[in-house]
Amino acid sequence: MLLRRLVCLAACLVLCLLLPGAAGAELALSGTSPAQAALSAYLAEVNALLQAQGQPVLNSVFMDTPSMVVVGATAEAGAEVPEEVELTFTLDGASVSTLQLRCTTPGQFLYLAAACIQAASPASPWEEVLKRVQPYTDAVRSDPTSSFEETIILQQGTAPRMYFAYYPNQFQDDVSWLQMTLIFPLPGYADDALTAVSPAVPGGQDEAAATPEVEGAYSGYMSDDSYIHLETSPVVTPEPDSPAGEQLNWR
Repeated sequence: MLLRRLVCLAACLVLCLLLPGAAGAELALSGTSPAQAALSAYLAEVNALLQAQGQPVLNSVFMDTPSMVVVGATAEAGAEVPEEVELTFTLDGASVSTLQLRCTTPGQFLYLAAACIQAASPASPWEEVLKRVQPYTDAVRSDPTSSFEETIILQQGTAPRMYFAYYPNQFQDDVSWLQMTLIFPLPGYADDALTAVSPAVPGGQDEAAATPEVEGAYSGYMSDDSYIHLETSPVVTPEPDSPAGEQLNWR
């Protein structure tokens, strides 16, 4: 009986090691601020979603400060140098503000981006989140030499917002990067369903119609001064030999 239990235990251990991302699924952050605690819970949810899809999990921490955390998925857990996946988070002391996800592989980027979005918007169905990301990975697969980049609005709202970019051979090393910038919702709105519309998909709908409306913004400009701006208009300069010009030039 004891031998049978030992065999079963060994089999379970082997199975756990063979599961994608089972090793190193926990990411330990050194800080104890509210923002870092929130990020730890968020990363655990992202990894759970990745594991459910049979994808490699985030298993390495490259930077861990009160204002910025950088993690990634590497061949071996606890690596010191990023490989093909890098996630950079900015923290404001009380919550997570932004995420920049960068990945070199469209297939892996699809699941990484979807997991990051759904972890920020748990009420959103997985299929709906995948449909938000799929057009961008499809665009890269169909034309891997054409870049695109969406204009990012950093102001937080009541729902997460996503902006995508693609940089082929960005550093002249034959490596191309897909990128997603995720703007987290304000604290207290994390459980809202995903309602914000991502900007224009390459080759898809018009960007002006697809860009989310943000309070305090107009014509792409973020206003913090109640829309009071210095406005100037062209004024015709008098001819030098005209009476106005002579007076202006003290003649």
